[in-house]
Amino acid sequence: MCVLLACIFAAALHERAVQAATGSKPAAAAQKPVANKPVADGVLISQTIAAFVDAANKGDENGMASTFAEHAAIVHNLPPYRWIGADEVKRFTTDLARGRKHQGASSVVLTINPNKAMFLGDAHAYVSVPATYAYKQKGRPVTEDGVLVFALDKIAGAWKITSLTWGMVR
Repeated sequence: MCVLLACIFAAALHERAVQAATGSKPAAAAQKPVANKPVADGVLISQTIAAFVDAANKGDENGMASTFAEHAAIVHNLPPYRWIGADEVKRFTTDLARGRKHQGASSVVLTINPNKAMFLGDAHAYVSVPATYAYKQKGRPVTEDGVLVFALDKIAGAWKITSLTWGMVR
């Protein structure tokens, strides 16, 4: 339930950021199961998410940022817990690296489960995927299970993350 509320909150914040930046409202898209869209969109969306995960595992801040739209919203269990708007993705990646260093986290590995829920509109997508965040904290293995929830928009022919929420499961 908390993950769902965080996703709704992140989506609303993203919509406000887009409205503020562009002076208009984003087009509402009907949600349809992935089976009703061309397979190519699903593959491209999965590739965008995989590129984000790969960059996160490498600690590649620029690589992570490149998977996001300019105006994005991120909700994560790391202070300040939300990042919204232009330049905030870069701030998130910097805060994430700083948080890892502060926790003494090393050997970080984010793993996503291939079983995901994906819904597509014409140029908008929602993806929810179980994930595991494993690392060593001062040499001790730590595992956090959770859910990554993505909202993506097709921008200039490429799928970009417009909202990302990490929800821990305890």
